[in-house]
Amino acid sequence: MEERVCLICNSPITSTHFGLDACRACCLFFKRTKLAGRVFECNGSDRCVIKKDDNKTCRKCRFDRCVEVGMEYEGPKRKSRKKKETKENLRKIVNGIIQSPCTSSSSVGESILERIEKEYSECCKIRLAQEKILHIIFTLQRIPHPSLEIFLSNLSFSKKCLQITIFESVNFARRTFPAIEELQIEEQRLIFKGFITKFCVIEGHYRTVKLWPNERYYMSSLTTCFDMENNESWLPNTEKHAERTNLLGTMLNYATDQFSIVFPMLRKAEITEVEFHALLAFALCDWADAESEIPDGISRIFDAIKTETVADLQRYYTRDMGLTNYSNRIGNLITLNQLARESSRLMQEEFRMYSAVFDMYSNDEILRELFI
Repeated sequence: MEERVCLICNSPITSTHFGLDACRACCLFFKRTKLAGRVFECNGSDRCVIKKDDNKTCRKCRFDRCVEVGMEYEGPKRKSRKKKETKENLRKIVNGIIQSPCTSSSSVGESILERIEKEYSECCKIRLAQEKILHIIFTLQRIPHPSLEIFLSNLSFSKKCLQITIFESVNFARRTFPAIEELQIEEQRLIFKGFITKFCVIEGHYRTVKLWPNERYYMSSLTTCFDMENNESWLPNTEKHAERTNLLGTMLNYATDQFSIVFPMLRKAEITEVEFHALLAFALCDWADAESEIPDGISRIFDAIKTETVADLQRYYTRDMGLTNYSNRIGNLITLNQLARESSRLMQEEFRMYSAVFDMYSNDEILRELFI
């Protein structure tokens, strides 16, 4: 009997998918790509060899091959949730944060970068205390590090940490930039919704570069990381999931993409901690809604924050670093902010994929609305 193989990657198969002789992995890859509307580029000759278990396989050629053999998928078959309801839930949650009392500890004469440093430190202190409580609940494997206690994260732990980060990043922004509280609640909500993902991206990448010399580990929280060479630790066998193997493959593909966007520039720029704080300010002032103009009130606040941040950076470069020409360093921060925006969009795409294909986050309204 002739052995049946996948028409895309030539791996052995025993059944058909989408009506074709195609393996499940290639069909899921095609489905994910269609759902996300992604467009890949080929670095070769557009006829690359497709290998099922090779993470470096050209995704453009793999997708083109799927189309070539007649693969079709029009979208998820399950009913979508009511967006109006989820938006209202998010509004209540975020409005609850915004309307709660916020005490800024800003001092008279304090510069904006000094204020960011102080409030970010406070933000980390609060999150670290909450993460330590989670470590009592979750048993995570510790990995070697010369000075810090760092553990391998998993799906359940990372979801809890993300919820903590969402709330505390909003509180950090409120304490650091009190002028935002002069805006209408809906305007504040738009600012924070755009800021949260960029905060996660910038902090995660910066901490990774700061703590690890290579790209094996990625800091997913203040105390945990993801191991690129052991992605199964993210979804151990104790966490049952019907699509475990394909979910792990998808997660690794997105992690690889994330590494390729920000890390090369971040390592090249070698930004200092002060520049990292300035990058958080730039990220806040990066308007996320490309389809609409920035409201005048928000624009004035953004302009004031950016102007003050750049002026403070100039003093830092000349006084503390002894530089006379610092245009390249400010240019690096602007570039990193743009890359963080691109990376945050990829992060949102990743969460949409997890939700649509793997039915994750269906019970977490705030994560669905923020990222999906």
